[in-house]
Amino acid sequence: MALIKQDIETLLNLKLVEADAIRERKFHVCVDAVNSDDCIVLAELFRALNVDFLMLQNDKYGILNRTRKDGFDLGLVVDTQTCSLSIICEDGTMFGQDYTLVAVADYVLGRTPGHTVSSLNCTRALHDITLKHGGIHYTSAVGQTSVVEKIKEVGAVIGGEDNGGIIYPEYSYESSVLVGIVLFLSSLAQKQCTVSQLRSTLPNYHIVKNHIDLAPSIDVESVLKRVENRFVHDDSAQISDVDGLKIDFPDRWVYLHKSAATPAISVYSEAKSFENADNLANQLLLFIYNLQKDILLIRKIHI
Repeated sequence: MALIKQDIETLLNLKLVEADAIRERKFHVCVDAVNSDDCIVLAELFRALNVDFLMLQNDKYGILNRTRKDGFDLGLVVDTQTCSLSIICEDGTMFGQDYTLVAVADYVLGRTPGHTVSSLNCTRALHDITLKHGGIHYTSAVGQTSVVEKIKEVGAVIGGEDNGGIIYPEYSYESSVLVGIVLFLSSLAQKQCTVSQLRSTLPNYHIVKNHIDLAPSIDVESVLKRVENRFVHDDSAQISDVDGLKIDFPDRWVYLHKSAATPAISVYSEAKSFENADNLANQLLLFIYNLQKDILLIRKIHI
């Protein structure tokens, strides 16, 4: 318990954490601590910040209704072991896991100008926010280690992945949901707005994720190379093969990430509308299917 209190004290002493403003706001928060050990840490953090909270356990769908019906200011689904943080708006809608980093970066960059880093599968909204504040947004290969290496290389002030965990060098070079929570609450307290109002101030994109299971005999690198060749002469496309294959257009992007463990490809696509993101993904899925008809399964996951 002493270590927990010491860590919380370190968090609350960060210069961008508005602890007093959070206490004055008296937030009412509904929390699903997926990992039961997180209940202890979160309870101590919320007590230190005068946050009224209800703790649920593994009820990530029920929390949407509870947040809306019972008048909570926000909902949180937290797993510190996997550095996963999902935020729920007061109206029961999802804030968007990618947008945890976007919202916190917007707050941090407003007070500490600098650069940002995210993995290749994260929303373009972070690029837009960084540009708004006069910084440069860099991308890295997927994985916390790669993100941290890039943050150190370019001297970024904040970074992260698509799971909602925040890498804030002022606090630590490890991904943390706790620093994400206190910085997010600081932003809300400073702006005196609701979570949905905060979300409406951020660039709005839609991401679609698909997963393709391939037959063991398929050469995944060959598939990615064939896809790359399809776009290599398209002047509107910027192609990156740093980690898998990302094809970036002015108004949308698609990213194919190769699984390290199995012959499989995750296909992420993003655009300003869900329809355009889905259409882009479907074009790639059809192209890959025509290349390799011995695909085992295509799973569509809309996020």
